[in-house]
Amino acid sequence: MATTTGKLTVTSNDLTSDKIAFSVEGSMIAAPYGDGCVNTSGLSRVTIASGATYVFDCDAVTTKKSTAATTPGTNFHKNYLFIKNVDTANVTLKVTTDGSTYLPAAEGRDGCDFTLAMLEKGDFLYIPWTANVDLLVRATTSAACLMEYMIVN
Repeated sequence: MATTTGKLTVTSNDLTSDKIAFSVEGSMIAAPYGDGCVNTSGLSRVTIASGATYVFDCDAVTTKKSTAATTPGTNFHKNYLFIKNVDTANVTLKVTTDGSTYLPAAEGRDGCDFTLAMLEKGDFLYIPWTANVDLLVRATTSAACLMEYMIVN
């Protein structure tokens, strides 16, 4: 299995009266307490037209879909999803869930749409995604938006 890590570093000299400097790093594993990741979608870019939607489909070939409850087990998988608004203009990407694709049997709840993030120019999102619901990315401003993304699982 491959050894893959994700890292976030936050630093500031003037946000507070003291300097801020911390870093968090973690291994990407395919399932809880499991082996390392073995697949990637590759780093890709796509332009999303104004008002249009890009779908991260949990049934896609580059995604490992979880069909069991979100506890360790055979049918619970993790995908690490990276999304970045790389557009140079002031455009916004809205990342939401698609409740109509949710697996209520896996969670014991009904699905609903909710917003995960609003990504302005230069903003990014990195989450472990169980792929038991599709994720939608919409260009919410009057211009198209360039998005960069990668899935690792």
